[in-house]
Amino acid sequence: MNVLIVDDQIHVVNGIVNGVDWKALGISQTFTAYNAFEARQLFSTQKIDIMVCDIEMPVESGISLFRWVKSQNYPVECIFLTAHADFSYAQEAIRLGSFDYILQPARYEDIQSAILRAKNRILSKQETSLYSLYGQTFSQNRAALLDGIVQRCLTGQKTSLATACQGMEHLGVSMVSGQPVLSVLLHRLAWPEGSKAWETGLLRYAMENILSEILEAHHYKTLLAQLEEDFILIIYQRDGMAPVQEEITGQMKIFLEICRKEIGVSLACYLSDPQPETNLQAQVAALHKQKLDNVSKAPGVFLTENGGKDGGNLHFESQMKCWEQMLASENALPVKEEIHTWLDHKAEEGVLSANSLKLFYQSLIQMLSVTAEQKGIQLQEYLHEPELLDLYLTAYRSVEDMKRLVDYVIPCFQGEQSEDSKTQIDRVLQYIYNHIESDLKRTDIAREVFLNPDYVSRMFKKEMGVSLKEFIINEKMKLAKSLLKSTKLPISTIALRVGYRNFSHFSQSYKRVMGLTPEEDRRD
Repeated sequence: MNVLIVDDQIHVVNGIVNGVDWKALGISQTFTAYNAFEARQLFSTQKIDIMVCDIEMPVESGISLFRWVKSQNYPVECIFLTAHADFSYAQEAIRLGSFDYILQPARYEDIQSAILRAKNRILSKQETSLYSLYGQTFSQNRAALLDGIVQRCLTGQKTSLATACQGMEHLGVSMVSGQPVLSVLLHRLAWPEGSKAWETGLLRYAMENILSEILEAHHYKTLLAQLEEDFILIIYQRDGMAPVQEEITGQMKIFLEICRKEIGVSLACYLSDPQPETNLQAQVAALHKQKLDNVSKAPGVFLTENGGKDGGNLHFESQMKCWEQMLASENALPVKEEIHTWLDHKAEEGVLSANSLKLFYQSLIQMLSVTAEQKGIQLQEYLHEPELLDLYLTAYRSVEDMKRLVDYVIPCFQGEQSEDSKTQIDRVLQYIYNHIESDLKRTDIAREVFLNPDYVSRMFKKEMGVSLKEFIINEKMKLAKSLLKSTKLPISTIALRVGYRNFSHFSQSYKRVMGLTPEEDRRD
């Protein structure tokens, strides 16, 4: 810590320099100045913590100097010296925020005492500022700190929350070791169509506020932590009483409805029964299994005590045999609808679990592979796109994924002569014309007309004499030409109307088909 002594009288400056025990005060360095100008120069080159300054100096007073120090935002404690007991000086010094006001002549012990008190004040301010910084850091990172504590507890790095309760107390969580808690796993299913996805931090903040308002009215305390894509909610009571599952179930239903209406997010909520916090790890593991068993991805509140159906043997062997025969006889399309219906029915019954759906998936894949081999169909040829191959390998994750797989694979078995090719072409053309303003893709067309993409391409080229891709481009350019000639729409708008977001790409395609650029064709 550094001190600056400012006085126009040399003997006063030397007296303070030699008369004060600076080592005892813990002062690192002292600087001297004999006028305000010299003092300002020192402020520009040195860090000054305390200034001992004469009020009355020629040219510029100590008051004026201190006013300048304040205007430059230098963090300095100022001790004024004066030989005149003029109250107006004291008033101005106090108004500027000076630390002390000493009448001369003063004992060096008095000056030393004032400097010590100024030093202690500086240290106190620094400590307060540090605590404030710590407080801001804790506030800003509270969520991350809580997440870290909970994750360590759940991964076995800590066997329970007991050893973390003290740290949680500093973060505003008044959990007591050994008290009963109820765990809730919150899984975001989807953002409803038309709603805007929230940033995860904002979603968490919104959910915390809603939960606090709903549950604190019933004297419950909550801790919300993020675990990868899910949230874990720990509910407890300050007085150590066990949470009431029935009561919390009702409140969580209200919570889900508010989230759906106000936030626009669909959630599945999995509740444990109240247990000692030492069982938290086992609780959450059970909740994760329950989430996996919700293969229908249905929103709502699910309890561990009645949500753990294994599914067992669903007796789908007879259906599978029937579907195999239908595929072998090239009666494929009804199979898709029958599988959809069967899956929906089992989901409604609540008998589908992660295990039972995986067993069904394994039997379905085996049946499809055997039937494809018998019919000379190479399924791998239809799975050349990475996302399709991923779907083929992991469709057991949910009912919806299973349906998507069925929608794509089953048309591969559709016999090319099962429907008049002209009728099939008509359906393809109708879809193209109805979606001519979109970015048409072969897979989308095939899916909509319930045919395999490769089969659609082969059939279209055979019947129309032009590839599907080329036909779509030609039709888009015909529409663009019509709009160029019949409207005054900007060419960029016309490009968008026919499904082109890249104007350069549109212009190139137009010239390739029409022989002129859009600008040239409009001028003609």
